[in-house]
Amino acid sequence: MVLSMEMLADLITLFGLSKSDFYPSSTWFSYGSNLSEIDFRNRMKDRGYELGHLNPIRAKLDGWRRELANASKHGLAYTIVRGTSSTVEGLLHEVPVEALPAFLRKEGVLDPGYRVRSDATRSYDIIKIVTSEPNQEALTLFGRCPKPLDQVTHNMLQQLKTYVEVSLEGAKSYQLNCSDMISDLGAISKSLRSQ
Repeated sequence: MVLSMEMLADLITLFGLSKSDFYPSSTWFSYGSNLSEIDFRNRMKDRGYELGHLNPIRAKLDGWRRELANASKHGLAYTIVRGTSSTVEGLLHEVPVEALPAFLRKEGVLDPGYRVRSDATRSYDIIKIVTSEPNQEALTLFGRCPKPLDQVTHNMLQQLKTYVEVSLEGAKSYQLNCSDMISDLGAISKSLRSQ
C-alpha cells in the first residue's frame, strides 16, 4: 500500500500536519514497544513492509511522562501524558513515506482498508513534539483511549505482561531509563498473582 493523496490529505487535515512532515520520510519519537527493533521489524513485516529502526537516535521528551494507560488489543499500551517535571526517554527513527501506511496501520491510526480510522475507533492521534538531547522536531503517537490497569481482564494480563517485557527489552537495548516500565511489570505481576 502506498500513501495516497487522499490518505495524505486526511492525515494533514485531521492532525494539523503538513506534507513536509511525511516527505521524503518522517521522524518519529517511539517510547513503547516500538523501542524493540525485533518487534518493530516483525510487526512491519506482518503489514507487508520490511523496515527496522532507520537512523535511530536516543532522545528525551521533556514535560511528558510515559504511562501504561491506553486501551489496546493486549489490554493496555503505552502513551505519553503531560507531566511538568517529567521526561520520557525514547528513540527517534525515520519512517520512509512508502512505509508510512504500514506503520500507521500497525498503530491503529489506519483501518484494514488503509483509511484513517474514525475518532471512535482510532487508538492514537499523531502529534508533533520537540525532543531535547537532541533538539529535534518529530511526530509521535498520543493515546486516545484511556484505561487503567485495574480494568484489564485476567485473561489479558499475560499478553500485557509480554507487551511490557518487549518494551522493556527495547528500552534496555538503547540504554534508556526504563524504571517506569520495571514498575509497570511489577504491578502486572502483582495483578496476575492476586487474580
